[in-house]
Amino acid sequence: MATENDKKIKELLAQTDKKRTELGTKPKAVWKTNGVLRGKNINTINDISVCVSEAATYLLDRDSIKNACEFLGVEQNKSDISQLNDALDDLKLRVQMIVWDGEKKKLQAMEAKLKDLRSHDAKTDDALADIEASLK
Repeated sequence: MATENDKKIKELLAQTDKKRTELGTKPKAVWKTNGVLRGKNINTINDISVCVSEAATYLLDRDSIKNACEFLGVEQNKSDISQLNDALDDLKLRVQMIVWDGEKKKLQAMEAKLKDLRSHDAKTDDALADIEASLK
């Protein structure tokens, strides 16, 4: 005997399940660098603002090298620029991982809250359906 609220909760649970599917799997940590940027292990960075700050520093370095080479009339060392680009790519990947983790936590919290809101009858119906399915 599902109430109107239980029906709405069921719809919302279906939406959270759809969002989880859309979220997909967590991006894999395949670093282009050794995973240590300016003395920080990239795996331990859990704040996007830290990634932004680090990326700003790398972008400034990259532009500074380019400007200095132009000013001095010398050719850029491609490996220096490549290392900076690799670090920037790693920071971008880390941000994707942080965002993914945040979205997953939000979905889990919503799902838990929705399941707690279900009526006793709806919870009993689900438990009975689980038992019936396990007996088949």
